[in-house]
Amino acid sequence: MAEETEELIEESQEGFLTLHEQIDALTTRAEVAETIVEKAKTRLEELDRLNARLQADFDNFRKRNAENAKKFKEDGIAEAAEKIIPLSDTLERAIVFTKDKSTQEGLKLVLRQFNDVLASLGVFELDAEGMPFNPKVHNAVVSEPVKDSAKKNIIIEVFQKGFFMADEDGKMRILRHSMVKVGK
Repeated sequence: MAEETEELIEESQEGFLTLHEQIDALTTRAEVAETIVEKAKTRLEELDRLNARLQADFDNFRKRNAENAKKFKEDGIAEAAEKIIPLSDTLERAIVFTKDKSTQEGLKLVLRQFNDVLASLGVFELDAEGMPFNPKVHNAVVSEPVKDSAKKNIIIEVFQKGFFMADEDGKMRILRHSMVKVGK
């Protein structure tokens, strides 16, 4: 019986060592798995930050492209308007020098339609006559002494109409300065 007991003790010790080794192996595996999970969490956080940066960059790119498209459109309208504005001068001169009333009325209709088209593009005539002189929008080509001090620095006559373009933000872009005579 002593022999059997000794064998049982040896077997239980062998099983105990094997169980202990298994626990150590599982603990090591658990530690490795935790390390892998931590690295995966860190990588996920990095990818989240990268995703947020990419989304912000794309949003900025989209906004920049929208602004560029708006600017290109405005520049195109301004360039075309600058080239066709002299037609307004020609139509006005034609109205003045035409003697036939029906022809004058027809030319006035054409001029009104021309100005309506410009207005639809955001291009408008600058008010000048009777207005205070503003070097940002008026080009004084003649100055004339005036007796009334209230008329000093006031536009007396407009030689050539000026035009401006109003953008969507309400900013005024001068396409052509008004050529004027100013009281001094």
